Amino acid sequence: FGWHPHFNGNAYKTYNYRLLTAISYYSYDVDPYTGGYLDSAVIYDFMGGDDPAGGIVATAHENDCKVLLSVSSHSLDNNYIFLEPQSAVIRQNLIDELIYLLDTSKADGVEINFENVPPEYKDEFYKFVKRLSYTLRNINPDYSVCMSVPAYDPGNIFNLSIMRDDIDFFIIKGFDFQDDPSSTTGPLKKPSAPLNFSAASGEADLRSVVERYIASIGPYYANHLILSLPNYGTLWETDEQGYELIDYVPYSEIQYDFVQKSPEYISCLLYTSDAADDLLC
Repeated sequence: FGWHPHFNGNAYKTYNYRLLTAISYYSYDVDPYTGGYLDSAVIYDFMGGDDPAGGIVATAHENDCKVLLSVSSHSLDNNYIFLEPQSAVIRQNLIDELIYLLDTSKADGVEINFENVPPEYKDEFYKFVKRLSYTLRNINPDYSVCMSVPAYDPGNIFNLSIMRDDIDFFIIKGFDFQDDPSSTTGPLKKPSAPLNFSAASGEADLRSVVERYIASIGPYYANHLILSLPNYGTLWETDEQGYELIDYVPYSEIQYDFVQKSPEYISCLLYTSDAADDLLC
C-alpha cells in the first residue's frame, strides 16, 4: 500500500507497481461547510486531467493495482463543523460526491484519512464511517474502504473494534513520531519512525503503537492492520539554545549523502564486474 500525493504530479507513471497492491491518491480535502472538495485542481488531476487514458487510475489498472481516493480532514476546527450533529446533510453531500467520483473515474474505493477528531464528536465520526461504508458497498460490493489511523491518539478516538466491520484495512501511520501532541515546545528531536520502545521509557514507538492497535481491534482481526513506514527522514539544527526541525529529507538524498558519498561505497564500485548484479565487495 502506498500514497501518491497530488503535488508529485505525474510521478505515478514511474512507480514500480509490482510492489503495490493498492495506491491511494492524496487527497480529497473536505470542505467542512459543504462536503465538497477544497481544491478542484487536485480532483481534476485525479480524474485524469487532460489525458484520462494516462491518468493515475488507468495507469495503475494497467499494472493490476487498485486505486483509492484519500478523503482527508486534519483540522480540529474543520472537524468540529463537519461532525456536529446538525451537519448530517453536509456529510451526505460528501458521500454523494464520492459516489460520483468513484463511478466516473472507475477507481476502487476510498481511504478515510482524518486527524484531530473532537472527542465529543467521536460517535458522530463512527456514524459517518458506517454510513459511508454501507452506501459505497451497497452500490458496488467490490469497493474497498480503508482508514488511516494516527500514531498518537490521546483521546482514544480511533476505537478499531467499533469500526472493524465497516473497514477493510486500517493503515497505521508509522511516521512523524516527532510531532507528539503533548509537546509544548514543538517537534521533539527524535526519529520519524523510532523502534526503541522500552517499558521504562514509556515513549511511543512503532512497536508500542502496533501493539495498541492490535489490542484495539482484537488479535483475531490483526490481519486487517497495515503498518505504513516513511520513505524520508528528518533534518535538525542544534545549537546552545536547543534544536529546530529544518526539513524532511527524502530517502534518495539520505542514500546519496550518507552512502554513495562514502569512501566504502566508491571502493565497492571499483570492484564490481560488468554484470550489474555481481557486486564483489
